[in-house]
Amino acid sequence: MQTAEVAGGADARPPFGAAPMLTPRDLIRILRFRWPVSVAVFVLCLAAAWTLLVLARPIYVSHAFVHVEYQRRSPISEQARMPDDSQRYMNTQLELLTTSAILKTVVERPEAADLELLAGASDPVAALRKACRVSSVKSTEIIRIEVSAGSPCEAAVLCRLVVEAYLDYHGRNARTTASEFARILEQAGRARDVELHEAMQKVIDFRREHGVLFLDPEKGNMLTDRLARLSEELTQAELEHMQLKNACETVEALGALGLTTPEILLSPGAALLPAAATADRNALAAAVQEAEQQYARLAARAPARHPSVVAAAAVCEAARARLAEYDARMVDALRRAAGRRLEASAARVRDLREAVEAQRRQATDHNALAVEYQMLLADLQRKTRLCEALESRLKETDVSKDVGSLNLAVLEWPEEPAEPAYPRRRVILLMGAALGVVLGAKVMLLWHFVDGRIRDRYAAEAVLNLPLLGEIPVLGRMAQGGVGGSALADLPQIAEVCRAVRAGFRAADEGGQSRVILVTSPEGSEGKSTIAAALASALAGSGSRSLLVDANHLRPALHRCFEAPQGPGLRELLDGTAPISAAIRSTSVAGLELLAFGGNAGDESLQPVPDHKLSRLLEMLSLQYDHIVVDAPPVLAAARAPDIGPACDATVLVLRAGKTSGARALRAIELLQVAGATVFGAVLNCARPGRSAAAPVRSAGACA
Repeated sequence: MQTAEVAGGADARPPFGAAPMLTPRDLIRILRFRWPVSVAVFVLCLAAAWTLLVLARPIYVSHAFVHVEYQRRSPISEQARMPDDSQRYMNTQLELLTTSAILKTVVERPEAADLELLAGASDPVAALRKACRVSSVKSTEIIRIEVSAGSPCEAAVLCRLVVEAYLDYHGRNARTTASEFARILEQAGRARDVELHEAMQKVIDFRREHGVLFLDPEKGNMLTDRLARLSEELTQAELEHMQLKNACETVEALGALGLTTPEILLSPGAALLPAAATADRNALAAAVQEAEQQYARLAARAPARHPSVVAAAAVCEAARARLAEYDARMVDALRRAAGRRLEASAARVRDLREAVEAQRRQATDHNALAVEYQMLLADLQRKTRLCEALESRLKETDVSKDVGSLNLAVLEWPEEPAEPAYPRRRVILLMGAALGVVLGAKVMLLWHFVDGRIRDRYAAEAVLNLPLLGEIPVLGRMAQGGVGGSALADLPQIAEVCRAVRAGFRAADEGGQSRVILVTSPEGSEGKSTIAAALASALAGSGSRSLLVDANHLRPALHRCFEAPQGPGLRELLDGTAPISAAIRSTSVAGLELLAFGGNAGDESLQPVPDHKLSRLLEMLSLQYDHIVVDAPPVLAAARAPDIGPACDATVLVLRAGKTSGARALRAIELLQVAGATVFGAVLNCARPGRSAAAPVRSAGACA
């Protein structure tokens, strides 16, 4: 089973170092492993907030509310009020409260002499102005006065002194007597007289320019009536013009159709001819008819060549010729008369239209002048009434009566505050808690992305793209002389790893031949020797004849797991200094034998075994055992550790949860693959058990 095949599966996850995309499962994992960091940051933020509360100097604020109403009655009547800018007046009062005219009076009061805020300041007025804040309540005539100080008593005293100084100032400078009001009335009366004189002069000038009779309402009605009559005449003329035009068009159309002259003369257009012309034509037609009748009587009694018949025919032809000539002259006369009548009608329509437009302009100008004149008259009447009202009001003014006053009412006198306004205990603690939650979450996420250590199954599969054969709980450190490898094989997690290895071998080869399993880790102290001993014990316990080989020259430890001597072992066997019967020893686990590394127990300068010799030895031993488990040195700690991989059928990489980083594990896998080793899968050691996992096993001993 190659690593490439596993990595190419449908469930392959993005490689280590890719852009992080957190899912709900990732967040739960981060919270599971990093919650102490978040709690620590939260506690620090709360501690900082509490320290701020302890070290900060409390500030007390006392406030008062003053109602300011400026009643300003109109000089004309008791009910009317003159328009004033109330917002500007309120702004003036707010600025007045913080001027030296008010604050200097407060500083000079005996009660303010012993106050800490003023006594320790080089400029008491500036210090009081900084501590005093005034504002107006929105859409009202109420002023809010606030004074801050280091003690509640001092804040209340200063606020009360400011309110009293403001009331005294207005009491000293009030000017709201009736004499002042009378002076205002006289000034307003003189101004109104000037305006009245100007309005009268405008009316006089307008009348001189445009005349009075022209602006008579009856004259205006005459203009309107004349415009109406001209409009009616224009309508009638247009109708007559349309009739004449239709008659002319009828005559022309009948002529174009080739009708006879009598038919044209009998059309409606013949009405344009005079009655005398029609009578003459009727006489000629009667003469023609009489000649024709005479010719018919003669032709009936005499032959056609008879002189009387020929004479009658000539008379008849002459009468017809005279009638035809007269009809032609009448048609021409009819056409000329129709043209003259049509031109005269068009000229009359045009003249009437010009007259109507001129009359309409005259009426419009008259209306504009009338409106302007009425506006001048209305302005004159209004100013006349205003002057009369001012004179009447001045006569009725009582010198002893106030007509305008500034009403000041203290709605709420300052009191000593029960709690400081700053710092606010609840607000500071809540802000500290909120900041702790936010910073804790950010630090937790940052730590998660910076710290690339593998902690659980999900992280191992996501980083390595390898199948996870099993998760081994915390085994603890076993003391010398403790329980051997048989106790490790009883773990259900080791049995799971054993089943995964067996299933992988069966899928790869149905022949049932011996398999050599290499157990290694990226770095030292990750529990690979313990996992190798447990895996070998589990394979032996399932009925297979197994051999456990210690090839870790950096730190051989398998002999301690099974309480066996360190030598002679693999080193002496490859050097030819010890026979195989002396190097391989039986263990307390049935079916399991151990080949220790060899050498002396105190020898710290052990050298790695030659790769070619180890390969031949493993090939020879595979004929005698069903499974061989080789404990190799860490991949990144030993320069030649990956070279042992090609001599084995499968390599199992041991990772320590919370210690092995993803980058180091990937580097170890890369080195193994470059050397030609087949990375079968990974085992996560010291994993934190989940809800369904077994409880942590605390053995009496464990390998390093």
